[in-house]
Amino acid sequence: MGYHTDFDGQFNCTPTLAPEHAAFIKQFCETRRMKRNPKIAIKLADPIREAVGLPIGVDGGNFVGGAGMAGQDRDESILGYNDPPEGQPGLWCQWTPNASGDAIEWDGGEKFYNYVEWLNYLIDRYLEPWGYKLNGQVNWRGEDREDVGVIEVVDNKVSAHHGILTLNRLAEEFEESSFTSRQIDLIKSAVKFASLNAGEDEADQFETDVDSFRNELTELYLTKFNN
Repeated sequence: MGYHTDFDGQFNCTPTLAPEHAAFIKQFCETRRMKRNPKIAIKLADPIREAVGLPIGVDGGNFVGGAGMAGQDRDESILGYNDPPEGQPGLWCQWTPNASGDAIEWDGGEKFYNYVEWLNYLIDRYLEPWGYKLNGQVNWRGEDREDVGVIEVVDNKVSAHHGILTLNRLAEEFEESSFTSRQIDLIKSAVKFASLNAGEDEADQFETDVDSFRNELTELYLTKFNN
């Protein structure tokens, strides 16, 4: 059970993550985020956190040690096995460094929830204080056919665009020969509209122009994603 979302793309990281920072973010994403007693957790082995000089954090939020698969073995420091530390959006963060450390990407795992909140968390708590900037776009597609969009990061500022910016991906991924001239014009208009952040009157006109063609674009998008 649960709800699955697929992601495509990456957020480029500048400068490239230092090895110890990449190791911490990777381990953070590979361990279950559980509320802990920091006074007890600080006594447990946690060399990857210590290597980057982070404190244990509220509710042990920076702890990335622990025994067993994904640090899930129960120990006396755990206060809530199904409760994340204060400020963390959930039990699992699935944004992880790529192999070269120059981008943050989806780890490919199933059922990633609160993905925008987790991205903001990593930026605010770790990446930006360490002097890194993320830039890029990642497309998402959930199980519901209308659940598509783009997460965009510009100099660590995160925004999520539902539906409309996926047209940009369509324009890039399909050969123009796959579209009629009207389809191409609509895609270009959609991208221009999104980039200009048009006012309400323009937005209403845009919705009127595109509404009759929205379903066809959605079908094309889903077909491409599934292939």
